[in-house]
Amino acid sequence: MSRRVHVIGPYNTGTNLIHNIIKKCKCIDLLNDSRLIIGDIHEPFDKHTINIDTIKEYVKDSNNLLIIMYKNPYNWLYSMKKKSYNAKYTKLYLPVELYKKTFPNMIELYNFYYTSYLELLKTYSNVIFLNYARIINIKNSYEYTNNVFKKINITIPFKNEYLLE
Repeated sequence: MSRRVHVIGPYNTGTNLIHNIIKKCKCIDLLNDSRLIIGDIHEPFDKHTINIDTIKEYVKDSNNLLIIMYKNPYNWLYSMKKKSYNAKYTKLYLPVELYKKTFPNMIELYNFYYTSYLELLKTYSNVIFLNYARIINIKNSYEYTNNVFKKINITIPFKNEYLLE
């Protein structure tokens, strides 16, 4: 049986980057020596969702793997200032609306994502965090990513396929 992997995170945290790495590198499921099925538009939830209950339902099935992307708050705020996607706000310190939910400011939105994600990480063994800054550090990106992937029994078999573009 093939396991599914879904990549989530707030906007601007590298969800597309790691999704593309997994597809390009033909990641291997170490439990049954098969390729992973990577989530796409047909997944039960959006990769930037704030509906944590939906994500919990997904990860209750141990065949579903969840990769959570994160970025430090300073870099994330800068990225959101440049391109906010569906987050509606006027100033970083004023209320922000995302998916019809209002947060007091951008930091509270950030805190909501990450406290929810930490709960998932502590509760489920099929959930990992990946640090965007460590992935784009070309010097040890492959080693870092593979090391974290091993926690959910997946690997990127060939370093030459991994090279970031």
